[in-house]
Amino acid sequence: MRCRQIAACIFFNVLIFLSLNAGLTYAQGIIVPRPCETCPRPPRPAQLPPALPVKSIKLDTKINAQVATTHVEQIFRNDSDATLEGTYFFPIPETASVSEFAIWDGDRRLVGEVRSREEARRIYDEIVRKQRDPGLLEYAGKDLFQASIFPIPPRSDKKLELTYTQVLKAQSGTVSYRYPLGTNHNLASIGRVSGALEIEGNKPLRNIYSPSHAVDVRPSQGGQRARVSFETVAAAREPQDFQLFYTLSSDDFGMSLLTHREPGKDGYFLLMISPKDNWAESEYTAKDIVFVIDTSGSMAEEGKMEKARAAMLFGVKTLRPDDRFNVISFAGEERLMEGSLIQADERGRARGIEFVGKLQPTGGTNINGALQAGLKQFDTSDRPKMLVFMTDGLPTVGVTNPQRIVENARAARAGNTRLFTFGVGYDVNTALLDKLASENGGTSDYVEPKEDLELKVSNFFAKVSYPVLTDLALDMGGVETDLVYPRALPDLFRGAQVTLIGRYRNAGDLRDVSLRLSGRSTRERRSFAYENLRFPSNSDENDFLPRLWATRRVGWLMEQIRSNGEARELRDEVVDLGTRYGIVTPYTSYLALEPGTVVTDGRTITSDSSLQTVSPRNGPVLSRQARNLPSRTKSRSGVGGAGGGAPGASAPVIESAPPIPMATPAPAPMPTTGAAAVKDSKRERARQESLRADEDDEAMKVASGVMRKVAGKTFYLRDGVWTDADFKAGASLPETTLVFGSDAYFELLKRERKLAEFFALGERVVVVYKGHVYRVNAAP
Repeated sequence: MRCRQIAACIFFNVLIFLSLNAGLTYAQGIIVPRPCETCPRPPRPAQLPPALPVKSIKLDTKINAQVATTHVEQIFRNDSDATLEGTYFFPIPETASVSEFAIWDGDRRLVGEVRSREEARRIYDEIVRKQRDPGLLEYAGKDLFQASIFPIPPRSDKKLELTYTQVLKAQSGTVSYRYPLGTNHNLASIGRVSGALEIEGNKPLRNIYSPSHAVDVRPSQGGQRARVSFETVAAAREPQDFQLFYTLSSDDFGMSLLTHREPGKDGYFLLMISPKDNWAESEYTAKDIVFVIDTSGSMAEEGKMEKARAAMLFGVKTLRPDDRFNVISFAGEERLMEGSLIQADERGRARGIEFVGKLQPTGGTNINGALQAGLKQFDTSDRPKMLVFMTDGLPTVGVTNPQRIVENARAARAGNTRLFTFGVGYDVNTALLDKLASENGGTSDYVEPKEDLELKVSNFFAKVSYPVLTDLALDMGGVETDLVYPRALPDLFRGAQVTLIGRYRNAGDLRDVSLRLSGRSTRERRSFAYENLRFPSNSDENDFLPRLWATRRVGWLMEQIRSNGEARELRDEVVDLGTRYGIVTPYTSYLALEPGTVVTDGRTITSDSSLQTVSPRNGPVLSRQARNLPSRTKSRSGVGGAGGGAPGASAPVIESAPPIPMATPAPAPMPTTGAAAVKDSKRERARQESLRADEDDEAMKVASGVMRKVAGKTFYLRDGVWTDADFKAGASLPETTLVFGSDAYFELLKRERKLAEFFALGERVVVVYKGHVYRVNAAP
């Protein structure tokens, strides 16, 4: 029973609720506050938040043989002037067991007891129905740890500690770990989050990967241990659960597979391939490489020549004795170090160092001539061939038409030659350099004026110095794949990783699939089999994959538009993907519109009609100023976020003009040179190589008031209703209409627990789930 003494007294009851058929998603631990009823003459706060804000979270996890022990320290904040009491909920992962829970009172650490799940269920259900806050639904159907906490002094912090152990799942050989961070942002803000994970396996760890956070991975020598850490200020981005994947493998090339598929739709897969860490010198593949460097007069500016020379010297010095190379400088005409490739032995490297050290900037820019001279250096052997091309200018001498330069390079290319381009500064033709690289098996990159040219190019040389498998091919073992990115498999280098993401569409479950990777290693072709993989017809896990695939797809489409010109079908697909997955593109921007703004079709944007989508072909014409401004919304009741008000609350009040997604007019032809062109190219290249589904979130912060991403779906606030981007009026799907908080509402959530994640957005929601439309209306 609750303590009835003065506020200095501490007492709490700890309960565990283990629900049947628990869901697979999680939510962050929260404290649902209430006024202290037993305090003598307690001052009652004028208004309480639905949950106390989380000041910080510190995560410490140890994983050994797939058994994870997680210790979490949470600090909550009571910003009111009143002493509070509250109910703490923490979603325990399925199969996990709690080993310890403690509450701190100043410097005293108090440990609690365990009680029945029935009482926890009763308390939770009672709070949900009484509070009538949809955000609490995120905890429905989960294994809940629950504790009563008293007192929570005014203007103070409350620290809680929880330790639990779980056995991690491994699917298709890939182990997954997840810690709840992102689901309860509808209820409470989260401050600084930091985490440290120590992983130990009985085999070397491979493909350590987080799709949710930027992580620092530090493997131990031998590869069987690794330390992973991350730190974020969650307020700076939309919080999301921390996810980590890894595999255990002693093979030369370890493979990880992640899949996701909704019933009746295409599935999505992510394949990661990484080489072992320890390679003997004899196992590296000898390569041929030609360095082509611009020495035109403009390279004398801003110290570019000195930095480029230093980077080239690094590249020459990292060559291995079995490699062959040449160096070509060009301005108005090209100058070759040697007439043909030479051996990169001690004598050859000394010759390269001498040649590069004497390079001086002068003259014009003959890009076509330099490329032709470089490509002619390669023979038809099976050795990996790389041409590294660096320029800071536009073609001014010889052939200057970009299309002809591309065609000439295509004709001169020998076999599997890969062309890597570097643009230095802003006075470069990005469309030309991008197309040269993409059509010839390489990549393009740019060094902006404030970036360190020497460091960036040297890092590239360090990466490509040690090829371990080249000319890759992947047999998908009967899996019907579609739109896989990257479109062509790159070579594999020591310490690097190849990541493929695509769609699959087989009719049923595919079990015991065998994939086969092949490639050239040293002087022979080798193949590697990966058995017992599964491509399911229905899988709720890894719901970040569709958006990650869409991000790469948008990056590829934008590269086609930039390189080949705008085509209507490409533009329309970019608009569709950008809207459906919440991706910022030149065709879908987030605009803050003043209430009352009129668009071309005559509709009026008002505070109760906050989101409109306009055809990309017509575009909006605004009668008042449209601005890129951050905004926030609150319900009329003052509780929670938009759509999360008390019963009977009307649509959210717009405190400032909300950012809304609108298809913008077709922009002017995209620039091919200048700062904007360079930034566009780098952005789309980053998208094509994206490994995290949240990498657009910085650009999306402006839209946080009217756009939310939940369990792989994107929702927009339309006329005060959180509306699934997949919802199409007139699509003739079966529809169920519910009243928020009704008996039918809760009965549905018992049958379809996944819907709780979507219904938690607010009292008015439209979601498409399993081919059915569910429409939730606010209670009258």
